[in-house]
Amino acid sequence: MSEPNVAELRRRRALMDDLVTGTDDSSAYARAHDLGYDLHAPHWMIVTQYQAGTSDTALTRSVERAAELLQMGPLLSRRAELVLLLAQRPAPRAAGGLWSRLYEEVRKLLPGPTVEIGVGGSCEQPSDVPRSWREALRALAVRRAEPGGTGGITVYADLRIDSVLPLRADRVEAEEFVRRWLGPVREHDAQEGSELVETLATYIRHAGELTAAARDLRVHRSTVRYRMHLITSLSLRGAADIDGTGPDVRDHRNWPSLQTAVWVSRILDAARWGAP
Repeated sequence: MSEPNVAELRRRRALMDDLVTGTDDSSAYARAHDLGYDLHAPHWMIVTQYQAGTSDTALTRSVERAAELLQMGPLLSRRAELVLLLAQRPAPRAAGGLWSRLYEEVRKLLPGPTVEIGVGGSCEQPSDVPRSWREALRALAVRRAEPGGTGGITVYADLRIDSVLPLRADRVEAEEFVRRWLGPVREHDAQEGSELVETLATYIRHAGELTAAARDLRVHRSTVRYRMHLITSLSLRGAADIDGTGPDVRDHRNWPSLQTAVWVSRILDAARWGAP
């Protein structure tokens, strides 16, 4: 791809800004066509930044080159600290593995700073882009809150938040959802400086395997057991549900909602629930 001139870069950015904020499909198709892009195929909104919460020209070029290598027909822009990428998934590649390949290609091209990426849902037409943009921001917020700060990529669809808390839910509903599932556990962390929420998330991620959870948390197995006992006690006598008690964290049927509550709490903490 030849290097675009300043006027073309401005047209790209203007188009991306309008897609993100919302524009009619017909004009978006026409403007994209004039710039050499085809928006008729399904697209995904992807946002990227350094772990420090910044972006620069090097990151933008690396994201663009990685998307080109994967033949994703990218349309790029920058907005504040983020690199925005509207990309298509070329058939017949399956979704599984493509996003991780995108991340790996970016890392190869930019081996220095830690990079974090969030992927929104599929856009069947340009008017879907604002929704995918919000999803990408939420996925990035979850990625940025992951312990360890090792970078990586998070796909919003993999979080399955919509299954229990729709994207249209407002911040008050999101906070109530978190309070119901994690209220007393989060309060304990805030008051005591403990790591109960992260312990619970890790325990669930490893399907209740204490040894695996302890390895990830870098603590002794008995520490995880003690924390889970405390989490259970806090939850059962804490946030009230329809039975008058809090959720039983030992019941694996509650794990999807508990894990989702952890992700939603991270999004709320990152002030990304109402974004953009």
